[in-house]
Amino acid sequence: MEAVVASAPGKVLLTGGYLILERPNAGLVLSTNARFFAIVKPLYQPLKPDSWAWGWTDVKLTSPQLGRESIYKLSLKNLSLDYVSSGDSRNPFVEQAVQYCVAAARATVDKKNKDSLEKLLLHGFDITILGSNDFYSYRNQIEARGLPLTPDALAALPPFASITFNDEGSNVKNCKPEVAKTGLGSSAAMTTAVVAALLHYLGVVDLSSTFKDHQHEKYTADLDLVHVIAQTAHCIAQGKVGSGFDVSSAVYGSQRYVRFSPEVISSAQVAVTGTPLQEVVPQILKGKWDHDRTKFSLPPLMTLLLGEPGTGGSSTPSMVGAVKKWQKSDPQKSLETWKKLSEANSSLEMQLNTLSKLAAEHWEEYKSLINSCSILKSEKWTQQVTTPNQEVIVKALLGARDAMLGIRYHMHQMGEAAGVPIEPESQTKLLDATMSMEGVLLVGVPGAGGFDAVFAVTLGDAGSHVSNSWSSFNVLALLVREDPQGVSLENADPRTKAITSSISSITKRVCTLVLRLMAAAATLLAAIVMVTSHQRTSIFGVSFEVKYNHTPAFQYFVIANAIATVYGFLVLFLPSESQLWRLVVALDVV
Repeated sequence: MEAVVASAPGKVLLTGGYLILERPNAGLVLSTNARFFAIVKPLYQPLKPDSWAWGWTDVKLTSPQLGRESIYKLSLKNLSLDYVSSGDSRNPFVEQAVQYCVAAARATVDKKNKDSLEKLLLHGFDITILGSNDFYSYRNQIEARGLPLTPDALAALPPFASITFNDEGSNVKNCKPEVAKTGLGSSAAMTTAVVAALLHYLGVVDLSSTFKDHQHEKYTADLDLVHVIAQTAHCIAQGKVGSGFDVSSAVYGSQRYVRFSPEVISSAQVAVTGTPLQEVVPQILKGKWDHDRTKFSLPPLMTLLLGEPGTGGSSTPSMVGAVKKWQKSDPQKSLETWKKLSEANSSLEMQLNTLSKLAAEHWEEYKSLINSCSILKSEKWTQQVTTPNQEVIVKALLGARDAMLGIRYHMHQMGEAAGVPIEPESQTKLLDATMSMEGVLLVGVPGAGGFDAVFAVTLGDAGSHVSNSWSSFNVLALLVREDPQGVSLENADPRTKAITSSISSITKRVCTLVLRLMAAAATLLAAIVMVTSHQRTSIFGVSFEVKYNHTPAFQYFVIANAIATVYGFLVLFLPSESQLWRLVVALDVV
């Protein structure tokens, strides 16, 4: 039995913070290249002779980044999951995912495959979870190495590095979680990856299909099943029914999202009180999941950037709770604020859709204008217009900026009224400074806001300038970019890919080192030979001795080789993350 590896992306909620909790408010959510991986394989192989008499099976959960390993006993009768490890390292999201996936498998399996499923369950589950580094804060590790807060320094960390914890632990008053996160929705991505891997492993879905095959409808139905189980497991693990945009984007990718009616999960909430999962899951699968999702992504030539300010992250449930409390205490003011916020959200959505349409219809004019605006501040964009179509494009760009400023204003007002830092003062200063940079279209605090991260949407190649500028604000630019792909089946353990990549990188470095050593040795030997060499001759009985310092050409040759030797040895000790490598490349050409 081969291992199954599935991955799901993290998210950035561009618009819809707080409003998305209530239908029919919509939110624009972007999936990212930061992914959570789940690896599922049999725990026991081969089976023991007496395994058929067992009334339970074992589940092992490993989280290398946390240095934790948990063992559970899964009842094959009522699917209850008992934690049997010493210590407290439970993971409620994976626990619920296991129970609901097994229940879904039993509810959907054909009679002819029932025995195969039960035999598969007796093998137990060996589950490993891994999250991309961008889900967590690694500022402390980078600073401990004495490296600058740059994307290059972040990229130099080993894949799936150990997770940094907040020193003060979980702090409800300051809205800080135990683990320092960047707000990409790690729990939703993790739950979705585990559900997808388990359902594929159990034969409930087939995620190896692609949208290009003839099984498009089957693939979509399988994604829908992953979505239903992942949403349910995630809500039960959280202890509340959230909007679900994070799970939806983890399954389907970037989208415009309107939440499902919370009542669809009411049967699952009843299961918490003792109703058997075998009775609950069929109701959930047949329930009316009325969420609405429409394909959405950023217009062409626009880049999503995320910056981590290093304040330890925020606790979204705490902030949402405070906002809901404010709504109840001041319904009139909150309704007025939400209406204005909804209008600003709709305006931004309209402008971005307009830009995507204009790019498709007038690509050359769009491309030329975006590239021109990418090196200029927004007040100079209108000066780049040369055609009527470009005038419409600039109008949409500036309209998007104005809409985002409105969103930020109303979110800030909401935070002050509710007493939570939706856009803290430190974030406001950073966002205002970023908004004034060349080529910046949008900035904001994603989702529920707080201290998790800030985002920027830049034009053309302006992203590199913004990332470098953030470093001067003590902000670490993450490696996150928009990736519209949702959940997917992987062909190998991501750590294997990382090792292969590391070996390739090491091989490259060794080859570079050898070549530079050879070059340095050659120039050093040339200088030594020239300095130590001399020639004697006699003409008409007169003796002459010739040395290198007797001619300017030979002196220049010795000096040039000496400089090249020193340069070659100095480069050997230059850190790979140093910005000086750009100068080295230029000097190598010289």
